[in-house]
Amino acid sequence: MRVTIISLYDYAGSGKRIHESLLSINKDSYYITLMKAPLRLLGKYKKHIITDKDRERLLSSDIYIFKGDDTIQINERGLYVGKRYVGEIKKTAYRILLVSGSLFRGRAFSEKHIDKYKQRSDLMLAICPDLAFPHMGIKYLGFAIDTSKIKARGASPKKFTLSYYPAKSMAKDKKGVYNYLLPAIDKAGAGGIGKCIMGVSYNESLAIKRGSSVYFESISKYGSYGNSGMEAMAQGVPIIANIFDSVISQSNMDDYASPVIKVMADIDDLSLKIKGCMNGEYDLEEIGKKSAIYVEKYHSYNSIGRKLINYINNGILAK
Repeated sequence: MRVTIISLYDYAGSGKRIHESLLSINKDSYYITLMKAPLRLLGKYKKHIITDKDRERLLSSDIYIFKGDDTIQINERGLYVGKRYVGEIKKTAYRILLVSGSLFRGRAFSEKHIDKYKQRSDLMLAICPDLAFPHMGIKYLGFAIDTSKIKARGASPKKFTLSYYPAKSMAKDKKGVYNYLLPAIDKAGAGGIGKCIMGVSYNESLAIKRGSSVYFESISKYGSYGNSGMEAMAQGVPIIANIFDSVISQSNMDDYASPVIKVMADIDDLSLKIKGCMNGEYDLEEIGKKSAIYVEKYHSYNSIGRKLINYINNGILAK
């Protein structure tokens, strides 16, 4: 199978990770990023550049995978970004739309919206578990984590620390750092435990998480988790988050008695959980081991690659 993954910006790298997970199973996987330069360098006219090699690949692909939170469209006339034509496609290719990101969370999941996305694709797969709606035809795939490079640590650090990734401002506090975490740390009388991950490289951010006792993933209205939390779990670092029971079930976390420290969207509850982590009420080392095992089983490149191939094979047979 000639599979081509198409992304526009892919700032978080989820499209590239899906490509790399496929490569572990199917060597004929190809990755196209349409945006070749930052927007600030392109001015008001956004250029979506593809090479001659990209064009050749588009015409010879059996399967297209593209992200739904971008403005990418594949129809009978070709590949488009918004209304801008990018290139010709193979009309008989199987089309998979990856459901992810704020665009989908920002819309009501009405049949009208879903029908629009169904018209763009033969199969819809959700990277984030809170966006998987089987009754609407959106199946769960999951985040892909390169566990060959992100390894589980050994023992937990002796000094308790809690790492977190903040938003740039309180107005964009989607993770709940300013509205919940920092007030909860103050309430717990635990000043000095926080390790802010900001303005560092990707490898440095992994190292900060790895050296932390726990990682604060988020308190959000979606009750889910993201790549950052998965990377902490892959290293054997417990995460604190308000993950909904439906998300835990959807993402198979309940197989490991939920390898996370669950909290409510409440400063008092978060403060109590932080105190509990500091006072030994939670076996952080055991939770961390469960976390790493869980990520390896359900989110490793090999696992996601095989899952995606199964979806493709079953979808093509059913078409």
